[in-house]
Amino acid sequence: MTPSYLRKYPGIFFKMDFPEIVTRHDVVEQIIQDDVLQLTNRLLEHQGAQPAGDLLIVDGRPLRIAITRNRGERDLYIFAHFLDPAADGGHAAERTMSINEFGAINRIMCRVPSSLAYVLDSLEQQVAELLRAAYTALEHAYISTYLEWRFSLLDKIYNMTNAHLSVNNRQSLIGRYWFSITNLKTNQFRYQFGETTIRAGATWLKSLPGAKISAYQALSVLIVEDAFDAVFGADQLPVPPPVQFDHRTVILRLNQLPHMFTGQVDFGMAEHHIYNEAEMACIDVVTNNDVSLQLNCPASEFLEVREVLDTIVVDIVRLFEGDYRRYQRDLRKMSGHLDGLRAAGGGWLREFSADVTAKVIAELLGP
Repeated sequence: MTPSYLRKYPGIFFKMDFPEIVTRHDVVEQIIQDDVLQLTNRLLEHQGAQPAGDLLIVDGRPLRIAITRNRGERDLYIFAHFLDPAADGGHAAERTMSINEFGAINRIMCRVPSSLAYVLDSLEQQVAELLRAAYTALEHAYISTYLEWRFSLLDKIYNMTNAHLSVNNRQSLIGRYWFSITNLKTNQFRYQFGETTIRAGATWLKSLPGAKISAYQALSVLIVEDAFDAVFGADQLPVPPPVQFDHRTVILRLNQLPHMFTGQVDFGMAEHHIYNEAEMACIDVVTNNDVSLQLNCPASEFLEVREVLDTIVVDIVRLFEGDYRRYQRDLRKMSGHLDGLRAAGGGWLREFSADVTAKVIAELLGP
């Protein structure tokens, strides 16, 4: 049976909407860190320590517990020390443990007076249990609220498009296309992650050794990250330009794109790996106020996809334009809050080789 104090986390995190979870990551981590302090105090009290304000009295000696995590680091330090520096002859017992969960803390370093070394086993076990419970609840809330937030923009469009493909006996095309949104002023675009792919992304990011920021933070950066659009920004590429099929559709040779996206995830090479296609088609669905909603698919299949698309384009435009303003407002709020994380983790994210980049995006992308 899970202790009652660990069952509170779903109630805390599911009260937040997605932009709130993203922008309040410091608050979320502080809640968890404060709970570690309460847990440590409670454990020592169960071993006979007596509370005295912000101190504990152990065998008549005042003891202080400090929980710290330096900004920008993922180590949590739990220090317990007697106010009398001569107590226990100044000797201490230490324990270090690692975890791979969704949140910021991935290593706990405990240091207690040598006479309290017997609490380290219980402390290690209970702190790890608390962090796993908290971060598991956080991950579920993060993904659930993201999908709710995303649903209001593109999921209805995906569902309607898939339904029409099925009605027109084009089921094989489902999952072979994706929507993206491009800012025509900056020639940058953003993917919209589906449920399967965002879960795979969270799992993959948790498993990365030596990650400088948490999966919680890294996933937020990836969600709001803009990538260079090789269609609308073709004049900036040192490769042959895309082929203009007609006024709405261009064909892009993915395997000719250079590894030149400094500061960006290499989406073009990822698409090439995912679909095993040399050419991709980009279809402009609607452009309004320098924002283009695009449908992308392998070039060998775009005529079939566009035939169905043309029958529902009016409905797609209505759905998209109705929700885009709210989405953009939320995105600006989250993006501004993540500027510091980009500085801390952006360089780390950009250190991936092309193969590793293709792998993470292959796991993340898709309707």
